[in-house]
Amino acid sequence: MVAAADTQTMKDYSSKEDEEEFMMLKKKAGGGTDVDQHVLKEVSRTVSLDAVRQLGVALDDNIGYLNGRVDFPILILRMDGEDLLDFIKDPSYESEMMTIFSSIGIHEKLYVKDYFMEAVKQLTVEHGMPPSSDAFVMNSIIQPSLKAYFKNVSGDSRGCVPDDDTTTFLLEEFEKFGHILVQHLKEEPIIVAHTQITFDASKIKKLLSAKSNLLEKALDMAVIETQKDPNSVLPCKEILLAVFDHLGPLTGLPPYGAIHQIDKSVDEILMKMKAEEDEEKMKVMENEDKVKYLKMLMRVLLEHIMLELEANKPISVSSNSVIHT
Repeated sequence: MVAAADTQTMKDYSSKEDEEEFMMLKKKAGGGTDVDQHVLKEVSRTVSLDAVRQLGVALDDNIGYLNGRVDFPILILRMDGEDLLDFIKDPSYESEMMTIFSSIGIHEKLYVKDYFMEAVKQLTVEHGMPPSSDAFVMNSIIQPSLKAYFKNVSGDSRGCVPDDDTTTFLLEEFEKFGHILVQHLKEEPIIVAHTQITFDASKIKKLLSAKSNLLEKALDMAVIETQKDPNSVLPCKEILLAVFDHLGPLTGLPPYGAIHQIDKSVDEILMKMKAEEDEEKMKVMENEDKVKYLKMLMRVLLEHIMLELEANKPISVSSNSVIHT
């Protein structure tokens, strides 16, 4: 439910003029005269991490590995409460909030404030909520909204959640709190830099099915790179992970250790492949045979990862950072 307003795609910037243009749009997104109200609610452009950081946006560490390697779309979102209000009015509101409250634990005997704080942390830009982890959002939007909510309620709503019909109580009261959040966002819109990176099997599939010997050459280079030091004896798993990292640009996957969802999948596959047993086999192999065997194992690993991503679903990683103007 990210802002559905018009989206303008802008060229990559590589000059001072481009940066100034972007800064002007960012400033307009935060407010302006009545004449400026038609300014796009959402601006999309592709920039490098370095360029984004120059604009004062601190992206999450879990996608920091892309720095200098890959460009990806950054959405500049003006969060003014409209999307949050749409979510509250949407038929999916009750089911999504029930899921959130269930994950918190509706029988934990928490105070209303605790439920609200935990629930708002699970709302995302998709719901129209800026990241609660940002101190400005917490101090200027969430805390004042809580204060306003408790000022206007009485009885049980101030303390513990009642035992009878807990879910209904939380849904109804959080909706009231949500409307107060909406009002605060209208009064003080938050500008958020949003990016989402999706890892799927498309590049691996293309690489494995390519008629050219690109994969073969890449594997040769990667294996040679890991075998540079003849005195070092690495476990089979470590060698495969090193090769996996070298192939990253061709597979469209991040280095091992960057994204835990990918790491988990790779670990499970290597366990099924019984890399420890392969290590024992390679100890008695000649170097040439060892290289061939490693290349074969790497192909098997890539095939399994491809099937895993196709069978389940692509893995997405997102980052949301408030731009402080």
